[in-house]
Amino acid sequence: MLPLLEASLVAAARQLVAVTILTLGILLLATHKVISQEGSASSEVYFSVSQFLTWAYLLCAVGLILTRSGSLVRTATRLRRASRIVEPKRALRRLMVQLGLAVVALTILALRPPPESLVEISRYLGCASVASIVWAGAMSVGVAGFGAGRMLLSGHFELA
Repeated sequence: MLPLLEASLVAAARQLVAVTILTLGILLLATHKVISQEGSASSEVYFSVSQFLTWAYLLCAVGLILTRSGSLVRTATRLRRASRIVEPKRALRRLMVQLGLAVVALTILALRPPPESLVEISRYLGCASVASIVWAGAMSVGVAGFGAGRMLLSGHFELA
């Protein structure tokens, strides 16, 4: 089953790397700004940064969804072979709809505040303002993964 999900897993892994790099870069810049000004509260900086990062994560996920890569071509070839075995039309349409719904749901969740349980855990760990950044990043990884699979199926395997 994993070979049929290669494109989605590669897109999700690339999004995870992008989220990590974006987060570290923006937080380093924001922390440098707070230290040099010494008048801003750090929670205000994290709040404004988290709003920017949410949109940056989602735009990066959309870019990864639209990127054509070798893993996408390999997965399309495998799906083409597998679709000869099974009745392809109905099953693939259902899968495409389910992946599309997952992308929409995760995008909506990324734009909403994190769940209270995640906020409480981050408060317990001493970094309450980071919960929204972690939440948006995690949801965008799902958007990239499910979105790559959805785009692959909507292209009807015509990538080779």
